Amino acid sequence: MMTNWIPQYITNGITESSNSQTLMKDLPKNEQVGMLMLELRKTNSATIYNTRSIMDEITKIEIIADGSKVIASAQPEVLSYLAFVAQGGEVPDHRFFKGGAAVQRLHLPIWFGRYPWDEEYLLDTGQYSTVQVWITYALDTAYSASGSFQHTITYWRPLTKLPVKGFIRSREIKVEVPSAAAQTIRHDLPVTYPWHLVGARIHDVDQDINTNLTGIELNIDSGRLLLVDTDADEIYYENMRKFRPAHGYVNQPVVIGAETDVQTFGEWAFPRGAVTVSGNRLPVLTGLAGETVDITVYVADTGVAATDAIPIALDMPSSMPHKCMLIGDFRKWPFPIRNYKEAWIDYVMAAYTITLRTFVQEVVAEKL
Repeated sequence: MMTNWIPQYITNGITESSNSQTLMKDLPKNEQVGMLMLELRKTNSATIYNTRSIMDEITKIEIIADGSKVIASAQPEVLSYLAFVAQGGEVPDHRFFKGGAAVQRLHLPIWFGRYPWDEEYLLDTGQYSTVQVWITYALDTAYSASGSFQHTITYWRPLTKLPVKGFIRSREIKVEVPSAAAQTIRHDLPVTYPWHLVGARIHDVDQDINTNLTGIELNIDSGRLLLVDTDADEIYYENMRKFRPAHGYVNQPVVIGAETDVQTFGEWAFPRGAVTVSGNRLPVLTGLAGETVDITVYVADTGVAATDAIPIALDMPSSMPHKCMLIGDFRKWPFPIRNYKEAWIDYVMAAYTITLRTFVQEVVAEKL
């Protein structure tokens, strides 16, 4: 069966007067939803070069049924990565312009199928009394214009009703900021629904993942089955094989002096180049670590380090947007975790301060 998909607004260009809230909007009743598209905007402060993206100012995005049943719940970086995976390595359209008074835009698709436009797995809101999208945000008014948060929310439905088998549930399982010490961190995993994928976000802007994390073990029933037992760099290379390096957001001007650090969007963001946009200046990438790129700018005809600030544009592809990675990939065949009693991930950590998030996607039959 090949159906057509129809987009319909829930909200259209609504600006919120509040700078901090949990925004709640109802999804339509008795509808089948293949994808929910969030377009979220803010306007930068007019007087400051912005180092805060709209993604930094959104704490969590959730889809909640009947007031408490979690259909999706994660920070926007994780949801963006899950969209990247679902779309076969295509980064969602995020435009985080840095200049004063510029408009930043986060386009974030949330897929409810095993893949885009899945005709068997999608969200059936008729199974619940209410389904809402919750967006928790707090604008930093030092960097963002007050009262500038804007949203357009669109759902995509099939032209004709489909025989639905279930949907893909997306959620963070645990968030932790461990002490900066060499140790093993354990995160328990759910065992109720079959797994679609299991992943983690290891967020430390100035260290690579395989520096923060020396080993990963995905353990089922106290060692009866080890789905993963390897070094972090092996997981990275497997992610590289699955997803070719993708480009993050759009090229953005970055005002820099003689030497500075610039944060990119992905882990191990091997550069394809940096290009000057004015003057006889030559930018040279001197180092890469985590999401951070060290750049030195030279005067082209003398070879000495420049002392004036100039704009450059970066083009930095990565296979691991937002420092997220797949640990267990069961997209072709769901892992039957309900046949087992318990499961966890052991992260063998080095002595760095990080934020560690474990997330899963589960295959839910019909309804929660």
